[in-house]
Amino acid sequence: MKNMFDLSALDEMPSETKERLLKLIASQSEYFIITGSDPLDLAGCCPSDGVRAANQLVGAGILQVVQSKSTPDSCPVNIYAFSGEIKAGDSKPEFTVDREFRQKIKVYLTSVKSKRKFWNVVMRGSLLLFVAISLGGFAVNIWNSNIASKDSSNIDLFKEFDLPFQNGVLILQFHRTQRCKFCLNMENHTKETLNTYFQDDLRDENIVFRTVDMEIPRYKSLVKKYDLFTSTLVLVDVAEGIESRWKIVTEAWYLTNKKLKFIEMFRAELLEFREGRK
Repeated sequence: MKNMFDLSALDEMPSETKERLLKLIASQSEYFIITGSDPLDLAGCCPSDGVRAANQLVGAGILQVVQSKSTPDSCPVNIYAFSGEIKAGDSKPEFTVDREFRQKIKVYLTSVKSKRKFWNVVMRGSLLLFVAISLGGFAVNIWNSNIASKDSSNIDLFKEFDLPFQNGVLILQFHRTQRCKFCLNMENHTKETLNTYFQDDLRDENIVFRTVDMEIPRYKSLVKKYDLFTSTLVLVDVAEGIESRWKIVTEAWYLTNKKLKFIEMFRAELLEFREGRK
């Protein structure tokens, strides 16, 4: 299958998709997940431009996709990896990273970016010069406004989520405004794990759990920082009131419909995260 792929399809991808692929390669992660359906699928729900872009790469032989089983009232869960890396397992897909194929993708993406970099810089510089000459003082006001907007997007986790500690673990569940069954299960299973195995930490406020609507504009910087595409659990280690490290719980989506396995998995993830082994 990988002898039949069209790298030129990458040229038409939105920048978010290209950056996603490069981050997947750099982090050596096995896969990424996007919830929703292809907007071209008239019978689908939860239309997603990200799904559409990824599916175009599937058609070009660059990516491979498998859908996690979902109920009729929930959004589709699409698991993407590079072509040839997904194999059917007994209970869930198995992944084998193909470093050689990934290197081809990386080389292509970075070479295209480098070719365009010079002209992008020239065009950007020309545009800025034109704005400066044509608009004068008005351009300065726009510049100041942009700076203020950028500063306001930097979220202070300690203040934003009203953390009761200087040192502890903040658990964030990012979700979309319209929540599906998978997303709600994730929240309920997380809370049950905490209430069952971490009662003392909750009482002493060493661990706190917060939900975040990732479609609210002020949280865009967090969504970008954690490189999120869909509902996700993120563990954040706070030291002296400042985020020191974080981890995405990638197994959460696989187990939202398997409560006991989810609880077992999440308990182990949180214990290991607190001990600093991950």
